Amino acid sequence: MDLNQPRFYCKSIARIGETLKLDTSEARHLSGPRRHRAGDQVALFDGQGTVGVAEVEKIKGFVSVERFESIAHSGRFVSISTWEDMDGNTAVTTKAVDIAVSLGMVCVTAAGNENGGEWNHIIAPADADSVIAVGAVDKDGEIATFSSRGPSYDGRIKPELCALGVKTYCARPGSNNPYGNVSGTSLATPLVAGAAAVLLSAHPDWTPMMVREALMGTASRWLIPDNDYGWGIVDVWAAINYGNFTTSVKDENFIPNEFSIVKAYPNPFNPKINLYFELYDNDVMEISVYDIQGKKVRSLYSGRMDRGTHSITWDGKEDAGRSVPSGLYFISFKTNSHTETRKISLVR
Repeated sequence: MDLNQPRFYCKSIARIGETLKLDTSEARHLSGPRRHRAGDQVALFDGQGTVGVAEVEKIKGFVSVERFESIAHSGRFVSISTWEDMDGNTAVTTKAVDIAVSLGMVCVTAAGNENGGEWNHIIAPADADSVIAVGAVDKDGEIATFSSRGPSYDGRIKPELCALGVKTYCARPGSNNPYGNVSGTSLATPLVAGAAAVLLSAHPDWTPMMVREALMGTASRWLIPDNDYGWGIVDVWAAINYGNFTTSVKDENFIPNEFSIVKAYPNPFNPKINLYFELYDNDVMEISVYDIQGKKVRSLYSGRMDRGTHSITWDGKEDAGRSVPSGLYFISFKTNSHTETRKISLVR
């Protein structure tokens, strides 16, 4: 199939063997000349990718689907999606992803290469609320100009994550050179899929949504996600050490903690570690570092703190300014009525 052929976007549904009318209310010209002759080949584009090739039967925009070469299932329905369908519930592939995730499969997909084009949105199934949609960045971590931006039609932030997708070195079957540099969100997606596989190797009991949360919750922009980068560039080691998943027993008299430690990463660390936590009400907070023998080696904070999300950094030094040796340490977060600790490891 020649993907460089003129492309039409259409919201109609047709069977193989029927004639599909592409009038102005149903079709948008995406590329190539605006006028075609009978017998010309055009590609049909459904907002998810090029789904097949059809032949122009009449000059006024009719397409004969008899010669349609379907990538999916020849002879069955060809579903053409619209931007309104990118709501996480409508597109066929989006529904399939949700089913797959419910059955225990981690699903990672490309956000699309449509930024700045006629479509200019994410592509299905990147709109699914259970998928990990991936955008492309270059070697400097800058978002690729072509990488599809969010949000989804219903306003959710997209993509979820980003990875290297500009001049990514990869195998190129069918070309004179077996390896080369290729760009696209489809090049970034396998890198995130590989990261998800590593997480499942480290945590085989994690569900697909836990893998998704860990990757998003430790990515480079997790505190400030947006519709360009999503939650940011993947940090596999931080995701492996993601500490938000705990097992609890229901207690009818349970009183919520006054704060929670969101994450500490990188862990192990050298030379510094970033600590993130959420305080649910204004309170007095003490944050200290202890060695494995219980000796306090550093006071990081002591005083009143407003509610909200906070971060603090430890540079691996004691109060006197000397660097501490490699080993296990404990970060203590303490308010007037609650204390939590997090084990960290310094490797010099």
